[in-house]
Amino acid sequence: MTIARSRDIDAYLFGVNAMDPRIVTAGGGLDNVAQTGNTINRGDLVQDALSASIMIPMTVSVSGTDTAAVVIDVEDSDDGSSWDNFGTAPASVSFDADGDHLVQHPLNLAGARQYIRVNATFTMSAGATDTADIAIVLVQSGFPELPVIADTSGDSF
Repeated sequence: MTIARSRDIDAYLFGVNAMDPRIVTAGGGLDNVAQTGNTINRGDLVQDALSASIMIPMTVSVSGTDTAAVVIDVEDSDDGSSWDNFGTAPASVSFDADGDHLVQHPLNLAGARQYIRVNATFTMSAGATDTADIAIVLVQSGFPELPVIADTSGDSF
């Protein structure tokens, strides 16, 4: 591998907004309700990624023994309107401490159809005071062919 390739991480990763940010309040309308993620057109890429990482940044505010939990489900589709479970095991993570957290879950995209989406159910154990500020990002990688890298033989890296 050349130094140019090791410094061009964007050529190997492609991140997309899989779910818009939202604040889940214990006992509120988004608590323990399945949330549908954004439709991701894998055809927007030059070629389909073979793997991805589901990343969920969240800021949690819980008190005492209360918890915040998230369960992830991935679906795929041929047309972006008729969805099926992609067959990946849902990830479930629970937090019992205040602060910033990052959940990361690997996803094998081999066999996925053109459209995918990451759905999630956020659950707060308290009655009405605890909150979680949550979003979902999907970082795709593992393309079947390496990207074309410009000739950097004259660069002074």
